[in-house]
Amino acid sequence: MNIIIILGAMALAQPLAPPVEPSAMTEAAPAAAAAQTVLLPALTPVRLRILGEVSSKTHVKGDKIDIVLAEPLRLTETLAIPAGTRGVAEVIHSAKGGMGGKAGELLVAARSLDLSPTVHIPLRSFRLAPVSGKNNEGLAMGLSIAGGVAGGIAAMVMTGGSARIADRSEAFAKTAADVELPIAQLQSAGAPASSAP
Repeated sequence: MNIIIILGAMALAQPLAPPVEPSAMTEAAPAAAAAQTVLLPALTPVRLRILGEVSSKTHVKGDKIDIVLAEPLRLTETLAIPAGTRGVAEVIHSAKGGMGGKAGELLVAARSLDLSPTVHIPLRSFRLAPVSGKNNEGLAMGLSIAGGVAGGIAAMVMTGGSARIADRSEAFAKTAADVELPIAQLQSAGAPASSAP
């Protein structure tokens, strides 16, 4: 009984910690959040790769197209979005080629890169990289349509046949808005190579 009384008295004798001011908590929260994210600015150039063939013969308006980041997107000297990060593009217009040389038409808009199920990077200003070759693919024209509702569209027109974008074709886009990205979901990147004078 004596021991319990002594311990109880010692506990009562301990000074109480001063209460934390609410303003201190609200100031600390944004600072902690800022330390855990990095800003990806709007209009940052992005190099993409299209997965799977896309054709005006087989695709219709609203079809989703898989895209990936073709190369790491460096955010700081030590952090990057890894190559292979998946994203989504969308067919916004498709018309099959027809008799008498009617041209096939295919309009595709990049929508987003998806760093995680909850972190999405909106894209705009989508355009195909120049194509080459002697087959029908080489006859297609990659056009960039700036502005508009879609904010930039990759357009392909082929005279006298279906318009198509070959599997693994490369394209370019820009980020459509500022996005705060969680550092925990980014990849460590080596220091950029210094350019020789």
